[in-house]
Amino acid sequence: MQSTENALQRLLDKDAISDVLMRYARGIDRLDVDLFRTVFWDDGGFEDGIVEGPAKEFISSLLGDAVRNMFAVTQHFVSNIRIEFDGDELAFVESYFLAFHLLKPDEATLNAILGPRRMQQMGGDYGRSYELYVAGRYFDRFERRENQWRIKKRRFVSDWTSSAPDSGLGRDGFAGLWKLWGSRDRADPSYVRR
Repeated sequence: MQSTENALQRLLDKDAISDVLMRYARGIDRLDVDLFRTVFWDDGGFEDGIVEGPAKEFISSLLGDAVRNMFAVTQHFVSNIRIEFDGDELAFVESYFLAFHLLKPDEATLNAILGPRRMQQMGGDYGRSYELYVAGRYFDRFERRENQWRIKKRRFVSDWTSSAPDSGLGRDGFAGLWKLWGSRDRADPSYVRR
């Protein structure tokens, strides 16, 4: 039977790991390089994904021109977080994700991300935006160092994707009633302290 102190520490560890997962989503959606750097250890990174290798080697370019130029909007949702501890300094984490991307109208980008065949299926109009949904799971190896949890290794598993022409709802109609709108930088309302 686990002591109250050990059980409390496990809850604190789970909360700290969940916070890292949320920082990842916010960092990538707000293109916040500094926040994103707090997610991975310096020797940590990606395997079996679109990008591979130490995260520190490509964070700036990934969140800089690459993502900014391809996507008008992104939103990453993380859920179903399952954490298995292996001692006090190591945890294996599986979390589900659903990521929404609004692709900018650019032929090279659309062909690279959606593929020419899918573009033809959707009418082949390169002058408009397209939506891309990606659902899958992250498999992360978390390590605690100096009493702090971060990702050592991240693997992506894609379960499904879907794409469609942008629905074009934009900021008209009901959406025009909102007073605050998100942005992909530190001007986003989430950075404003209340």
